[in-house]
Amino acid sequence: AFQRGQFKTAFELWSRALAELGDCQNDDPRVVATLENIVIASLAAGDRRTARVLCERLLRTKNQILDDMDERLADTMYQ
Repeated sequence: AFQRGQFKTAFELWSRALAELGDCQNDDPRVVATLENIVIASLAAGDRRTARVLCERLLRTKNQILDDMDERLADTMYQ
């Protein structure tokens, strides 16, 4: 849908995909990739407000992933 310029449809499809991932943790790569695609579809559809909200969620998710990675790395360094 996105490649055909049907950005609202792409947004809806990606949103459904995210809902299906509901039981997954935020650090699941599928959740991150789906959020990224929803943001892109939102921007392409001209819905900047939704894109901003989703970008903020995406940034929080990525920051949490990096924080967790830093903690695991630090644990291995000092064992």
